[in-house]
Parts: sequence; structure tokens; C-alpha cells
Amino acid sequence: MSYVVVAEFRVRPSRMEAFRTYMVWHAARSREEPGCRLFEVAQDAVDHQKFLLYETYDDAAAYAAHRASAHYARFRSLAPDLVEPLDGEIFLRRSELTRCG
Repeated sequence: MSYVVVAEFRVRPSRMEAFRTYMVWHAARSREEPGCRLFEVAQDAVDHQKFLLYETYDDAAAYAAHRASAHYARFRSLAPDLVEPLDGEIFLRRSELTRCG
């Protein structure tokens, strides 16, 4: 089994290029983590402000290590400037799942 995280963001229109640039950097660092098996960033084909992250880790501990990383802390510090908040949260939705099979 593996641990899967799906997160959606709505990026501020004026910060689109900054978000893309940062996410390319962030994804590369995340993929280097020992427990990270997949870290994909996708942009909605119709609503270009909407992005989806799809991440797969060995287990919940590997995801916790990701969230404790310096590059994740940087993401959390930059997010308020890049992402449109929803009720005080940076995610439109975040799901943590266990992959079966």
C-alpha cells in the first residue's frame, strides 16, 4: 500500500507565473525525498487558475517527513501570496488516501 495526497489550489491570476515557477522547483525537491514515489502538478484545461497536486508516498510517515521539509515550509510561507484562500485555507480541497492494490 502507499499513501496518496490530492490537493487543489486556485492561483491568484496575477501570480500565475510565480506559482508555476515555484511549483516546478518544489516538485523537483519533493521527488528527491526518499519516501516520495510520485509528485505531479496539473493545471485545469478550462479553468487555468486551478491546479491539482497528486502525490504518492510510501506511507504516512514519508508524507509527514515531506511536510517537515524546508521546501514545504517555504511553500506554506509563499502560499498566501500565490493562492486564493478559501475560508482561511490554501487548499480548495485536500484528501489523504491509502492506495489499495
